[in-house]
Amino acid sequence: MFDIALLIIALTGVIEMMKMAGLPSKVAPLTALFVGVTWMIFIGDQSTVENIFTGVMIALSASGLYSGVKTNLRK
Repeated sequence: MFDIALLIIALTGVIEMMKMAGLPSKVAPLTALFVGVTWMIFIGDQSTVENIFTGVMIALSASGLYSGVKTNLRK
């Protein structure tokens, strides 16, 4: 079984690398949502609906993690 916390950190890193490669910041949350749900559909061990909700949770958490760190570093 995978660890959700590690997936959140990995997704944050993947989205940051994509932004460095030219992904506009405005579409980063939507991209995180797509990647998170896709990951969970392929690696999740629950029903499809539960995997989709878990993917959404991972994406929202990853977006919030980035925003929180960014805000705190500015202070």
